[in-house]
Amino acid sequence: MQQNSYRDDDDDFYGGFDSYDQAYDIQNITQNAQFQQAVARSSHGRRPVCFIIIIYFVLENHRKAFQTASQMGFRDGTSSYGKPPPTMLNQSRMGGRTAMANNNEPARPMTAVRGAGYTSFANRVQAAESPSSTENSGDSGEEKCKQMEAKVMDMLKESMLASEKKKFKEALDKGKEAGRRERAVVKYREQQGLTDNMNLDLTFTVLFNLAQQYEVNDMTNEALNTYEIIVRNKMFPNSGRLRVNIGNIYFKRREFMKALKYYRMAQDQVPAIQKAAKSKIANNVAIAFVKIGSYDTAIDTLENSVEDYPEFTTALNLGRQ
Repeated sequence: MQQNSYRDDDDDFYGGFDSYDQAYDIQNITQNAQFQQAVARSSHGRRPVCFIIIIYFVLENHRKAFQTASQMGFRDGTSSYGKPPPTMLNQSRMGGRTAMANNNEPARPMTAVRGAGYTSFANRVQAAESPSSTENSGDSGEEKCKQMEAKVMDMLKESMLASEKKKFKEALDKGKEAGRRERAVVKYREQQGLTDNMNLDLTFTVLFNLAQQYEVNDMTNEALNTYEIIVRNKMFPNSGRLRVNIGNIYFKRREFMKALKYYRMAQDQVPAIQKAAKSKIANNVAIAFVKIGSYDTAIDTLENSVEDYPEFTTALNLGRQ
């Protein structure tokens, strides 16, 4: 008969506590041959070995990554100071690949051979700053144009002052210099794409001053060419009345038929509301008719001019006829 392991005396309360049936011993159960056969027949025993190896390597990579972080001087994870930086975490998650990019930059997948639509943080910053840089460049270009145009105006003033002082040669030289500087401004605007703010008034003033300086220096051919450039440019409003200046040059050269032609063209360009200007041009037309011997036509022209706009000079010429 099996002896009872428990003792009946009341002094030993823990007697027989460690006595148990060997069938419940799990310390060495893996060494049991029957247990190993049962595991081999079960689904657990038929699980692929490669899956277990993959899990092993994943856990081993994580262990090495955190071990490396601890060796670099990082303390425990109880505070933010002791935690490894985000780049180190990204490095461990990416299987050891270096990910030293900015936190805002999206991480590239491990399997990506080339960029699959991902843009770097530096490119995004450059794209965000490019409109402002372009705008600043446009502002600086426009400012430079303003400075160049100011120098053109200074040269124009010097040319006009020299002409008032009867220094016609000096006035002509400064007028040519103003023209060269103005063409440099136009070329610079075309190169920088700033043609929308082209200063047409400055161009007109430079050409008109140059034509006048040619005229006072008896360079009539150059003056005529400059006036023709102005009147043929449709971008200059009301430039057609400058044909009076062309007619005056031809009248000075005693080419009265050409002078009459340009006087009439200028008269057609002046609106009817500007009666004073039309009267003066009509007076020039009448004098041109006198020079070519058409006295009757000259009288009719002067009479019509006096009726439309009574003026002393026109009436005096009419009385002489």
